[in-house]
Amino acid sequence: DIEEINYIISTADKKLAKIEEVKNMADVVKSDNDKTSDISNVKVDDRDDMEKLKNKAEDILKNYSGNLTDEQKKLIDDIISATSEKIARIDEISNDYQDVQEKFLNVPDTGVITSDNEASVKESIDFINDIFNNYSGNINDIQASELERIIQQLNERFAKITEVKEAGNAVKNIADSLADVDNIKSSDKQDIEKMSDNAKDVLAKYAGNLTAEEKAVLEDVVKQAEEKLGKITETEKAREAAAEAASKLPTADESKSTDKESIEAAKKQAEEVLAKYAGNLTEEEKAVLEDAVKQAEEKLGKISETEDSRKAVEEVSSKLPAADESKSTDKESIEAAKKQAEEVLAKYA
Repeated sequence: DIEEINYIISTADKKLAKIEEVKNMADVVKSDNDKTSDISNVKVDDRDDMEKLKNKAEDILKNYSGNLTDEQKKLIDDIISATSEKIARIDEISNDYQDVQEKFLNVPDTGVITSDNEASVKESIDFINDIFNNYSGNINDIQASELERIIQQLNERFAKITEVKEAGNAVKNIADSLADVDNIKSSDKQDIEKMSDNAKDVLAKYAGNLTAEEKAVLEDVVKQAEEKLGKITETEKAREAAAEAASKLPTADESKSTDKESIEAAKKQAEEVLAKYAGNLTEEEKAVLEDAVKQAEEKLGKISETEDSRKAVEEVSSKLPAADESKSTDKESIEAAKKQAEEVLAKYA
């Protein structure tokens, strides 16, 4: 009958309209999706559009699931999956960007940055470089500009840390190369003064950039320098005093028994310096003092030799008879004694 036929036609029209409606919605979603950027170029500015597109696709899948062909369902599922990945990428970059900003706020300024901050600064630099290298298409101009500003300042602070460490290590290397205080010599004086000056410069120039440990090391270097310079000065004074004492002595040929005490004192003084400052004397300084000891020994030897000769003459003379008792038989012994005394007088005048 006509009514039933009209009903079939009406029902068919509704079905066809539904099919067309769903197709149009699917086509719109596909068209909107085609206009979006791929995942490597999607940015925070695209998030709202991505969210709307995802919601629209999910609504179609939820409300028209029975009207979708398998091909349409797969298309909608793919769009939902792709937009979800893009939103996740946007959120990841946004979180990373916010994390970088927050961490940077906790990084000390260049004037007070220390090596304690080195690891965190290096980590932040590497993190930002990773964003630029792997996700450059996902950051907008504002984010890129801010990240460039931050990484520039981080690089400046990392350079300051490196500069301070190198300055401190240069001082420490000199300190490590020098002998200890018991073996330091006048030939080391210039290096010690340079080390001390450098340590003081680093302490003054980088006062805000040194950790407590680094500061203590440099202060100890200055202290050690003062001790070593003090030892050099002490050694120099003792050496010069010994040399001066030796220079005031008569020559070996002019030494007399009355000089014995001063010669022995000068010898002892030189020997004490050689013993006490054995590690602090250069080879040249040591040779001068050893020569002073040797010369003193020669002078004492000459005095001893003179005294022995004088005593021998006096002993021979004491055995001779007095003038009132001298006989012709004593002539030979008297002449021998006289000759011996004349030889001593000539030799040790």
